[in-house]
Amino acid sequence: MTKKTPQLQVPNLKSMTHAQKDALIIDLIGLVNSLLKRVDELEAVVSDLQARLGKDSHNSSKPPSSDGLHRKPKSLRERGKARVGGQPGHKGSTLKRVEQPGEVQSCVTHWEAP
Repeated sequence: MTKKTPQLQVPNLKSMTHAQKDALIIDLIGLVNSLLKRVDELEAVVSDLQARLGKDSHNSSKPPSSDGLHRKPKSLRERGKARVGGQPGHKGSTLKRVEQPGEVQSCVTHWEAP
């Protein structure tokens, strides 16, 4: 529901006395000040609503069910820019084979053949 804002009429300034013009100016300054205060209040409401819109389960304590039905992008990384794994020129590091290992761990699991 929207309110219809009343339009101010421009008075005939030529027919007004200086005292009437002064009173008009004072009234208009009061009106401008009240409108500026209202603008500040509405800007605060808008920024609060924008902050609420920006929140989802990833950046707040909201549950994932409140995120809505839109799909999230899987990755922001552009496809095809870099290959999977180590990149060319990257010095890798791995365990080297030795003649006598310091420790041997058995990782065999027991299972029965069918």
